[in-house]
Amino acid sequence: MVVGKAGKGAGGVFLPISIQEELLEISAFQLERNVSAGDDYQGGRILRAYHEAGHALVGHVIGRCIEEVSIAKRYDGYGGYCRFNAFIEDANAHPEWRDDVGNPDVVTIYYAGMLATAYACAPYATSSEDESRVEYPEGSERDDREHIHQILTQIGTNEQQRNTITDASWKHAQKILSEYWPAVDALATTLLKRESLSGRAAHRLIWRTIGYPDADWRLEALNIQREPGP
Repeated sequence: MVVGKAGKGAGGVFLPISIQEELLEISAFQLERNVSAGDDYQGGRILRAYHEAGHALVGHVIGRCIEEVSIAKRYDGYGGYCRFNAFIEDANAHPEWRDDVGNPDVVTIYYAGMLATAYACAPYATSSEDESRVEYPEGSERDDREHIHQILTQIGTNEQQRNTITDASWKHAQKILSEYWPAVDALATTLLKRESLSGRAAHRLIWRTIGYPDADWRLEALNIQREPGP
């Protein structure tokens, strides 16, 4: 879950059929995670850790400033969030991800949570015979879809344009996750141990895993020192 304004009544309207089919194919692929089916608590924590790690990694690569990533239960009962620091972004001449801008990059960040959950842990399928449904814990997929709905409504595009944006955002999230998957693993593993990471710690962990850039405004903004390579 990416923390921001809540949308209303999105359902699955803005998840094209091609993406739904692909997600179902991913859900059938069981990775060797050895999580007991009866261990709902630990299984849920793992799902939340990868979901929020996916948001954080893709947000980092796109250029956002992470404020905090957590799988701890919030006051509203939701088990996890990834929060970005709009104040620091604005102060460093990066207002392009404000809630009222309607930036398609934010759609990419929302899709990353669904994809990371599916790739790493396999989503929970219903026990009914209707295999067209896939359930995620804690309403995370529903929440992300509602935010995607809100963003696309702000953009004000027609259905064909919305589908073009969602397809492009989905593929962009896939590409980033594929290229930098070790960083998702590192974030999720750390979240399972510590429950929460500050934005500074999350950015440092990602850069430690994928390498530090030659230049990045977030290094100075968050007072992050480059660490020597191995």
